[in-house]
Amino acid sequence: MRHLLALAVVVVACEAGVGAQTAPALYPAKDVDAASIGRINDVAFSNDGRLLAAAGGRGYSVWDAQTGNPIRSDGSAGGVQRLAFGAQGTFLALGGDDGRVRVVDLRSGTARDAAKHAKAITAIAFAADGRTGASGDVDGNIALWDPERGLIAPLKDGGQKKDIIVLSFTGNTLLSASKDLQVVAWDVSGKRPLRRSTLQSTITGRTVVPSAASVDPSGEKLVVGAQLVSEPRGGALTSRSGPARPEDMRRDNVLAPYVTNSGIASDAIKTGDYLAEKVALGPGSCFAFFTSNFRDQPRLHVWGLVEQGDDLTRLDLQGRTAAIAIEPAGHLVAVAAETGRIRTWTVSGATPADCERYAKKSAPKTGPVITLGTETSPLITGASNGGAVAVLRFETSGLDATLGDAVAEMIAGELANSPQVRVIERSAIDKILKEMEIQRSGLTEADAVKIGRGLNAKAVLLGGVRRFGASTFLVNTRAVDVETQRVLGSREVSCESCTESDLPRAINALRKAIVP
Repeated sequence: MRHLLALAVVVVACEAGVGAQTAPALYPAKDVDAASIGRINDVAFSNDGRLLAAAGGRGYSVWDAQTGNPIRSDGSAGGVQRLAFGAQGTFLALGGDDGRVRVVDLRSGTARDAAKHAKAITAIAFAADGRTGASGDVDGNIALWDPERGLIAPLKDGGQKKDIIVLSFTGNTLLSASKDLQVVAWDVSGKRPLRRSTLQSTITGRTVVPSAASVDPSGEKLVVGAQLVSEPRGGALTSRSGPARPEDMRRDNVLAPYVTNSGIASDAIKTGDYLAEKVALGPGSCFAFFTSNFRDQPRLHVWGLVEQGDDLTRLDLQGRTAAIAIEPAGHLVAVAAETGRIRTWTVSGATPADCERYAKKSAPKTGPVITLGTETSPLITGASNGGAVAVLRFETSGLDATLGDAVAEMIAGELANSPQVRVIERSAIDKILKEMEIQRSGLTEADAVKIGRGLNAKAVLLGGVRRFGASTFLVNTRAVDVETQRVLGSREVSCESCTESDLPRAINALRKAIVP
């Protein structure tokens, strides 16, 4: 059986103009190791985006979000379930599995108790001025507290009986959402509920089973990742009986948006096969960043929330996710794996201004035009059905090197959706490169053949990313037989009038020229 090597050369140029409905682009940034604090339960950015913190089964850690350098860590503080930064990033609130709420002064490392619940903390938040905090537990109880003086008062009569999954301050109002889908807006000064509502499906006979929830940085919108489940014979609100119908117990994965200031739930947005296990809502509330585990493959998604929604960006991850957070300005996203590794990506195209353009669908005068070359038949065909494929880092010229990693991950993600191939994990590629003492950059065709054989891969993808002119992406792909090193053919795809945010669409077209 022949081994195939697919060698891809990607030439990129981006126009600086503004596009509409373009996908936010993700570029690999810093990774940090949080194994010392145990299994990660939560991650959070400071309000100014400078700091990243993680809560774990043995304590907490704080890093510089840009460099990954450690700021403060305590691996013996006990189990921390949730955390939140104060207004200036100098205080960090910790919600423990023992029900304690502690506030750490990150300048000195000293901690003081602020409140005590009877059960584990499931949500925690600071008000914008940093003078008031709130915490919720597994029984639906909520407490207000002062980070320096301690408990202010419990909040009562909200009607929430299960885990508080979201707390968010907007001015003098606190929003709380619980796992039993009760959403309450509280008057913080009066310590009383202003409005109660229920987040449910508008379709008779369907219930919402929540899996994750998040509020955008402004506190204007809540989104709940959930499944819509059909009840047998019309649902719990009916008394009909009879034989089961095909739609009975149907499960649809959805993102359910909720406007906090009006109490109105929008139509649920279906997410296909992907259940949002962890979710973070970006600024402006147009883009939901969430993780899934469909068919035991962890993934990171960026999903548009306008109208029926859009699957904009999708990346494969190497481990199941424990937590996710997005920096309040939308420039950085962090995903924590259960193993204790935290990966971050620089985000382009997810700021409030980008959100506004996406929502308005204000198409540019000249939109991106993506075209395959004259040869469009797939390079990897039935002869390699089910074969392993490795995607190596793409070279860059005159661009940030992280763009090469991003292109490689996008291609790997696209190929992972094809039944024709099996994509080799990034960790396995990095391991073989280290064993063979081969540098990740400057790879030759001979290197690719050696790497492909070491991985027992039938195909290997590598290439380069360049900026040409002002508005053209050109992707050229060659396939080489590993045994004979003979060039089997080439394909290309072009993208005119593009921005970097259009790269996922160009890569999707490239995938169609690689596999059926």
